[in-house]
Amino acid sequence: MMSVIFYYFGIIIFIFSYDLSQCFRLQLTPGVPMVRQFDTNYVEDVILKTRRNGRRSEYVFSIEFTSKHFWANNNVSLHFIFYEYLHNEYRPSFVEMHYKICDLILKDMLLGPVVRKAGITVCPLPPGRYRMMNMTFNREFPSVWPFEKGKCEEIIKLEPSGKDIARGDLVLSFKMLKT
Repeated sequence: MMSVIFYYFGIIIFIFSYDLSQCFRLQLTPGVPMVRQFDTNYVEDVILKTRRNGRRSEYVFSIEFTSKHFWANNNVSLHFIFYEYLHNEYRPSFVEMHYKICDLILKDMLLGPVVRKAGITVCPLPPGRYRMMNMTFNREFPSVWPFEKGKCEEIIKLEPSGKDIARGDLVLSFKMLKT
């Protein structure tokens, strides 16, 4: 009798310990990006684009901007605030990401590889034109996401004053795919 209980207990432990993240991956599909505002004293010529290189290829996201100031010592922060599309409106979700610019580029494990692969590998960032082209997020994001459709609001702020440098929106769709 006791061996049957241990047998079923072992099966339950095996089922719950199986790592589902190796069976599934998250496909992040960006929609149309929109720059809502930017301060021309700090940045100019801000361009956000999404596109697909081929019918079966992944969506890519591109950012271009001209910086007018020296971004160093974490004096610029990036805030990603996610909204869930629910009942025909975007409602705030619990998912938020907050970064200092140099910590994002040099230390972050989630979005840092995307930024470094796009060509920005050093911090501080001197004034000039920056192009981060053909960025994909599907390999770096976690395999589980709390909602299927939403919006990401991107806010770039000057620290410690908290003054907005730029704001933008990106509509996103999340889908679980079998690998």
